[in-house]
Amino acid sequence: MEITAEVRGLDHQRLFHTQLAQAWEEEFVMVLREVASETKAASQSGAHVFTGALRAGIRSRVDTRKLIARVKASAPHSWLVTFGRRPGKMPSVDPAHAQSPKSAQRLKDWAIAHGMEPFVLARAIARKGTKPHPFMVSIGEERFRERVRQAVERVAQRFKS
Repeated sequence: MEITAEVRGLDHQRLFHTQLAQAWEEEFVMVLREVASETKAASQSGAHVFTGALRAGIRSRVDTRKLIARVKASAPHSWLVTFGRRPGKMPSVDPAHAQSPKSAQRLKDWAIAHGMEPFVLARAIARKGTKPHPFMVSIGEERFRERVRQAVERVAQRFKS
């Protein structure tokens, strides 16, 4: 006596789950792109502007393989703006003798543009340091969760039978 069992619909189930996973990934990538773009815009609007390098150096990137969004400030002085500087060594304002001529020139240009003597500004920074001005902004976990919830609803609507 031979017993045969035939399972039907397995291919349909497999196809359904593959399509569902693809749809969810597409929606989630879209959410990541929206969140990264919004975070970048909010950070740029909060950034101090003198030459525009700080604002222009804010970049966003979405890795679609790892499903990660990154927003980063790449300007060389972004960490100084964000965290400030403790009192201590006097920064150079003479590009010819500075360890970092570009930084010295930028500090000198900033002082002159604001009507200050560059040496006096450097001495004040050495004595008092600088205040932090955090400009990188997060859109917040609650708004991110809301975006994900909306994406789940869109996927559910697509696969509603």
